[in-house]
Amino acid sequence: MKSGLLSLLAALALLTSTAPAGGQSFDGGRLEFGFREFPSGLYSGTFFAEGSVLDFGAFPPSFPGAVHAAHVRHDGLHMIVLLGGFQNPDGSADVAFLFLQSEEPFAAGQYVVDPMTYSIVFGFVDDATGVQIPEDLWSADWQTVFDSVLASHKMGSVSGVITLDVVEPGRVVGSFAGYMAEPDGVQVVVTDATFNAGAVILPVESSSWSRIKAIYRN
Repeated sequence: MKSGLLSLLAALALLTSTAPAGGQSFDGGRLEFGFREFPSGLYSGTFFAEGSVLDFGAFPPSFPGAVHAAHVRHDGLHMIVLLGGFQNPDGSADVAFLFLQSEEPFAAGQYVVDPMTYSIVFGFVDDATGVQIPEDLWSADWQTVFDSVLASHKMGSVSGVITLDVVEPGRVVGSFAGYMAEPDGVQVVVTDATFNAGAVILPVESSSWSRIKAIYRN
């Protein structure tokens, strides 16, 4: 579970470091889901982020938030990263993410969560503070970065399915379902989860690709 949440920080680094100059906006982005503690408990709620992204580096945005995605294709490896989030009135942030990685091109279909390799994963950080992307992305100690983030809950998927309904150069649409949990903590069941986001295809230089893959492997 922790490795999946480290993927969130690496995803933020990937998006902010390879964004097109001047930023780019995508209208109609949306990410939403409900969650409730499983098998019983008081922790429950809904996540809803909607809006356009004007600057990849300014994330998470203010309420009602924004959603954006990136589709990276290079040297036979395909990744889709989708982020949604917003700032709460107290300055903390709620951020949800989906991450899919495959050696095959993505197409409409179901992708089963893999809690061993984290090649297919979704997660949620609730009321997070202290999120700071290091200036040196490639030599950063991402475990230390993760541990420095304070949050009410840091959750990663332990089982479930991500369904892609539309995979186009400029958009990804789908849904997901399953269970998220904290290490040795609360587990929740995810319900009514859908996403619709513009997706930019990011060019990645060969010289930096090995470092990006290394981040996700860790």
